[in-house]
Amino acid sequence: MRNNQERLAREWAERIKSVPEVNYGPEANAAAEIVLATTTPPTMADAEWEHEKHHLAGANYKDGSPVVMIDATGLGEIYSIDLGAPHGRMFFPYMGDLIPNGKRYELREITEPEHLVEPSTKTMDEYSPEEQAGMTGMWAEYRRGGEPRDFMIIEGGVNRAGRVPCYNPDAPTPHAWAPDPDELIPRFDLPRVWDKDGQPCEATGSSNEKVVADQPEHPEVLSTVEDYEDAPEGTIVAAPGWDSVALLKRDGKWHRDRFTFESKDMAGDPTVAVLRWGWGE
Repeated sequence: MRNNQERLAREWAERIKSVPEVNYGPEANAAAEIVLATTTPPTMADAEWEHEKHHLAGANYKDGSPVVMIDATGLGEIYSIDLGAPHGRMFFPYMGDLIPNGKRYELREITEPEHLVEPSTKTMDEYSPEEQAGMTGMWAEYRRGGEPRDFMIIEGGVNRAGRVPCYNPDAPTPHAWAPDPDELIPRFDLPRVWDKDGQPCEATGSSNEKVVADQPEHPEVLSTVEDYEDAPEGTIVAAPGWDSVALLKRDGKWHRDRFTFESKDMAGDPTVAVLRWGWGE
């Protein structure tokens, strides 16, 4: 803009045209149109950069494309975003090439919170046998009497004794368990220890033994003293019944919670089922 009189005349004309609902009369409207047509609109070169006023304010570049002004560089340029470019390019137009257009922009975060899988309250017995079989390697929340007790690794579907072979890797001595399916809540929100097909089939307990889903051929039940003595270390067995607790063979003996049994103490019950044969290696 060439001088202060031209600036004042243009500001007057812009005010007249900015409120078309007000009738200033045909003379004023005609005069305003002539002023706007014959004067140069003010550019950012006519203003002193005020960060609170001009930061994120809109302007038109000399080719007519809209921009968002970010900051003055101190070298007669304004760091800007070209909204007319395909990806909103950043560039540094001269202050005299930017005409304020009265628009304002705001910078705000629109990121949606990451979707999380909510923990289920559905117990294992509420799933089909096919779904249960696919839970091998998953974490499950163990509840007794409705109260949370521990987290287990599911080692297979419901066995013929009506129980679920599980493993507690965080116990001081690795514990084998066989809870009822209505005491286990599969945790789909937690990462699997191994996949449902047994690959890579590896989880580490506190004793660093490897626990795997694949098992070699083995007898389905143990009955005699010889059966229990011949069972390899890491074998897990459990008898049917609501109060049955699985036993783990370790150091030549059978462990259940804080109790230890010899093989001769275990013999005699032909319904004791093998839940896992050895460590599965």
